[in-house]
Amino acid sequence: MLELSPEVVVQAIHELEKLGERCKERDVCKFFEARIFPADDRTGSLSLSGDANMACHLVPNEETGVTQPRPDLLYGYHAIPTFTLPQRTTLRRLHKEIQYYADAFTDLLFPFLVLEFKADAGTNRSLWTAANQCAGGLAACIQVINQLNARLWEAGADVHIPNRCYSLAINNTVAQLYVAWRDENQVFYIQRVASFLLSDNSDFIRLHQWVAAILYWGYGVRLGDIRLALDDLRKAMRSFMPPAEEHRRLFG
Repeated sequence: MLELSPEVVVQAIHELEKLGERCKERDVCKFFEARIFPADDRTGSLSLSGDANMACHLVPNEETGVTQPRPDLLYGYHAIPTFTLPQRTTLRRLHKEIQYYADAFTDLLFPFLVLEFKADAGTNRSLWTAANQCAGGLAACIQVINQLNARLWEAGADVHIPNRCYSLAINNTVAQLYVAWRDENQVFYIQRVASFLLSDNSDFIRLHQWVAAILYWGYGVRLGDIRLALDDLRKAMRSFMPPAEEHRRLFG
């Protein structure tokens, strides 16, 4: 992500204020897409998509009480070039019945940052609604890593990936950052960790820094952990594979 100069910040805040209370949700989304949320990274791994239902198998309705999440924007990974062919083959075996379990959308795997936008400037209700939408999206994101950890445990691999994801609820005056995680007892938690007054220069810069740090973690440490876990899972599954199944895999 590019650094924000003081001049760019002042201009951005001025443009945000010009949107006014009559702006639409899509106007707010487009504004932040252009200034805060990059569409990709230099490696080609990062995937940004949205305005589509997340895969229904990722929705733990008994925990969230929400319908199928439909984030305005969602960050995850492209299958290619992010994962090697053996890793992609292992991904198809992440669940015994659902072949593309890690896909939140088409070609958006292992989502980790949910973005929900509203346009009701100056009202708490808009952010309350966005926060509830974030909770549903976060629960779905957490479910993917939870399934990977479950398969690692079943295969006897001595690996466990920390299971946490982030979300932002944003209108044209305020942004709120949430983190969600699932602990070793499979309890789902969500917590607000920061708020940003978007008319304040320092808060606008701080929001940009938080997003940059989350994305850097997402396609750095987190992605590295997932790749290593898939490699370990592949080795573990092969060691547990019955001879007849191994023969079919190799020779058809």
